[in-house]
Amino acid sequence: MSVSGRVVRGAVLYTLGGYAMQIVGLVFGAILARLIAPADFGVFGLAMAISLFFARIKLWGFNSLIIARTDPDDIEISTQFWLSVGFSAAVLVLVAAVSPLLRMFYGGQVIVMAVAVTALSIFENEGIASTPESLLARELRYGTISLVTLAATVAQLTSTAFFALRGWAANALLGGYAVRVGVYCMGVWILAPRRPRFLFSMERARALIGEGRYMLWGGIGSFLAFQYDDIAVGTISGTPILGLYQKAYNLSLVPMSIVGGVMGVAGATYAQVKDNRQALSEAVSFVLDAVALIVMPASVGLALIAPDFVPLYLGDRWIGAVPMVQLLLVYSMVRPLNDAVGSLAPALKRVHVMTRYGIVQSVVMVVTCTALTLLWGANGAAISAGITVIVGFAIFCRDLLKDSVDVDYRGIFGLPLAAVAVSAAITLVMGWLWTPEMRLAAIVYKGGMFSLVFVAVLLVLGRNTLLARAQRLIHAALGRGEPSSA
Repeated sequence: MSVSGRVVRGAVLYTLGGYAMQIVGLVFGAILARLIAPADFGVFGLAMAISLFFARIKLWGFNSLIIARTDPDDIEISTQFWLSVGFSAAVLVLVAAVSPLLRMFYGGQVIVMAVAVTALSIFENEGIASTPESLLARELRYGTISLVTLAATVAQLTSTAFFALRGWAANALLGGYAVRVGVYCMGVWILAPRRPRFLFSMERARALIGEGRYMLWGGIGSFLAFQYDDIAVGTISGTPILGLYQKAYNLSLVPMSIVGGVMGVAGATYAQVKDNRQALSEAVSFVLDAVALIVMPASVGLALIAPDFVPLYLGDRWIGAVPMVQLLLVYSMVRPLNDAVGSLAPALKRVHVMTRYGIVQSVVMVVTCTALTLLWGANGAAISAGITVIVGFAIFCRDLLKDSVDVDYRGIFGLPLAAVAVSAAITLVMGWLWTPEMRLAAIVYKGGMFSLVFVAVLLVLGRNTLLARAQRLIHAALGRGEPSSA
């Protein structure tokens, strides 16, 4: 079977697993929102953000580097593993050491939870689980990864609900996280095609660290782009508002998760076809197609139904998250572009682009988020998230995509954006003229109208183009389409 066929089939399995997790997550999300208060979600979220802040020192991109290798041997695989474990342990030591200082700014419960989260993260996919997961991804075994992830997610959510019913509040979220980490780590280790051994090469370690230093800055940029807003909101506005903001943020990621299979296999796909410009361009086009045709309209649709959906789904005490969901629209549309395009850098051995990306995004997020959060609270943080990802995508377009692939950006994004604009305008006008009083009916009315108009505009303006895209995907799934060589 061609590489594209394996990739698309892997993406299908990965996406199906993602859909299953979305269904489970949505069901338990509604349950947990009624069992655990926004302030408790905020405490756990702030602890997680603090832990992730210090975890930047271990994110050297070792996983991506192993996936991008043509044929890593046992020494390189084992060296990557021990480096990952060592850096993870160092993060725990650092967080424990600075805990007394952190207590000057945050409550004792937040700090204790941050230390606990950091300890558990040693078993995560940047620690003990890193190498088995990377080896599964190298072989495009995304169905296996999806099954393990689904099992871990179900275990996490059910255990969190159980702990919440026992009155554990924020500690229920920590307990659920511990269960998920344990289940996932055991799963990938049991199913990995190869396992690291008691081998270590200082020469290989220096090489990985040398390449990874560029990824480190990309990781710092990613953290500040995707996590600094949590710290800013939690510190400036307090944990109850942070709880609302994090729930809005998680909802903004739902459109992106619809194409999780495509995003999940992007890095491994690029590594497989990196020496074939035509095949690489085709792979990038597949990913951008998914964002343009699915993620962008889904993001706009979510913003339109948010006033009715959020209180119906989460309960009235979460209604304050509505404007945040709507303001995160730009972030929801652009972030998947960054995630998909950014994985080109290690495949093409141009990780220095990640350095520039990380530095610029760091500065943009820190400056805009701090200023806008001080001015408008969590709503300002949501605006800054959109600004930051736009700047990041501009960097990737200029420094990575421009001379690496041949992609028809106007053909990919022009028609979907026009269809989104028309359907959103019609939905807003019709909603202004009349909207059902019942929330569920209002969601069906607005969401159905937006979807029907969007599809109709696509068919009227670009029926042949849509059919051609669908045909390419079908051919790829059957192993007959391009790219067909590695």
